Amino acid sequence: MTFLLERDTLSGKLGTATVTVDGKVHELFRAREIKVVADIQTKEMKALGTTRIQPKNIGVRQTGSGVLYFGSDLLTQMALDYMETGKVTYFDLQVTNSDPTATVGEQTMVYYGCKLSGEVLLSILDVDNDMLEQPFTFSYTSAKKLASFSAESDYGV
Repeated sequence: MTFLLERDTLSGKLGTATVTVDGKVHELFRAREIKVVADIQTKEMKALGTTRIQPKNIGVRQTGSGVLYFGSDLLTQMALDYMETGKVTYFDLQVTNSDPTATVGEQTMVYYGCKLSGEVLLSILDVDNDMLEQPFTFSYTSAKKLASFSAESDYGV
C-alpha cells in the first residue's frame, strides 16, 4: 500500500502573487494570505415519487480574500479612485504555489477582472498591534490555470 509523503504537502509560505493593474505588474510581497474560491451555488430540487431532496447546481460565486501587511498604497488608491471618481479599478491576480521540496511541481492560476469589494482599510493605529495588517476582499469574472501540479513522483511504501 502506498501513501503520501510529507514532502508532497505544500508549504503555505512558498509561492508568489502578483497584481496587474493597467498593464503594470505589482508583486504582492506584503501579502500574508491570499485565498481564492469558486463557491458553487445550489438550489434544492424535489420530485414526486421520492423523499430525496437533490441539490441542483445553479451558478458559481467567484470571490477571494487576502491580508497584506499594512504599508502599501495599492488597495488604498483603488478605494480612493472609486470614492473620488466612481471609476472601479479592475486588476488581474496571479498566484503560484511553488514548494521546491515537493515532487508535484507548481500550480499557477490567474484570476481576471478582479475588483475590490467590502471594507477597504484606509488608515489604522493600534498600540497593541506590532504588525499592522490590511485585509481585503474581491470578486473576479474568470480564471485560468497556467501551470498544473503533476502526480507525485515518489510514494511511501
